[in-house]
Formats: sequence, C-alpha cells, structure tokens
Amino acid sequence: MEGILFTILLAVYLVTVKKQLTQEKSSANEDTNVIIAEK
Repeated sequence: MEGILFTILLAVYLVTVKKQLTQEKSSANEDTNVIIAEK
C-alpha cells in the first residue's frame, strides 16, 4: 500500500511542477512580446 501511495503522490507532484513550468514559460513569452511591441 505504501508504495502505491508514494507513486500517486509522486505523480501529482510531477504534474504540479510541469504546470508551474508551462505557466512560467508562457508568462515569459508574454513579457518578450511586450518588449518587442514597445520597440
């Protein structure tokens, strides 16, 4: 049972990290677009 619980927690953790990384990338792209637009 402990192994299954650990696997589930690990999967949830990885999904959360991936979501945060994709959000950071998209916000960084928005910042770049704003800089280009200002020029």
